Amino acid sequence: WGDTRVVTMKFGFCGGLDAPDWILAEIGVISKLTVMQLRRLLTQVVKAICAEEVEVEVLGKVAQDAGFSSSDLKAAFAAVDFIVRSAARFTCPEDTLGAELQQLGLPVELVSTLAKMYGKELAKMQAVLQETSLKLPSLTDIEWRVDFLVAGSNMRSLGVPSVMLRMGVANGDTISCEMTAQKLTVLLAELKSARALMDR
Repeated sequence: WGDTRVVTMKFGFCGGLDAPDWILAEIGVISKLTVMQLRRLLTQVVKAICAEEVEVEVLGKVAQDAGFSSSDLKAAFAAVDFIVRSAARFTCPEDTLGAELQQLGLPVELVSTLAKMYGKELAKMQAVLQETSLKLPSLTDIEWRVDFLVAGSNMRSLGVPSVMLRMGVANGDTISCEMTAQKLTVLLAELKSARALMDR
């Protein structure tokens, strides 16, 4: 009997996950570009990532020279944007990005152009991405106390510790909540899991 296991490839520019199927499909479109056309497309992609004005006429010239339809151009732009933006997000090394794009079937000369420009613009893109990423208001203060009910009308609540939390947020809001010790334990475990994912 043959080995029927499915081999999956993980990619650094995707954060150690599989490359999305649509990216695999668009590699063929990107492969039709010349080195010069890809360089011009990449320049506009980097501008988009850095929140600078994209030169539509330059993209139009790329599409015209490459014989691309409007949908081909949009697909190529979206694919290159995803590759570069995702690689920057996960701090994928330039040589790793190049090797992985070759594994996906992108021609060597295009891989070299893309990887070099990515390496050159990486610090600038990361600075912008960090500045524009989703951020939640930070905590400025936290107070807590534990109440232990020894008398009351509800016998089931007697002897059960209750945790009171009051959190001050940087935007001036105050968040207050009350929970059992069991719920606090669950909350702490969830927060630790979330922090571990963020630190990966």
